Amino acid sequence: MATKKGLGSVKRFETRYGATTKQRMFNVESQYRGKRLECPFCGKKNVKRVFSGVWNCSKCETKFTGRAYNPSISSKRTEVEL
Repeated sequence: MATKKGLGSVKRFETRYGATTKQRMFNVESQYRGKRLECPFCGKKNVKRVFSGVWNCSKCETKFTGRAYNPSISSKRTEVEL
């Protein structure tokens, strides 16, 4: 069995889904994996992804909605009560 190099965590998909789809997934995952991003409310770099579309700032303890893999929010800021 050949090993797949350069795909990181996307190797878990093995032969499924095709090369283009796996490459896109790798780009998204590697861009935000383990990184803290800037909070739109307090400006500190303490934002982590809770799950798809929901982000949490550990500094100001705000949960807010954004895009699935990017915390950018629209002009209408919404906070989430979980």
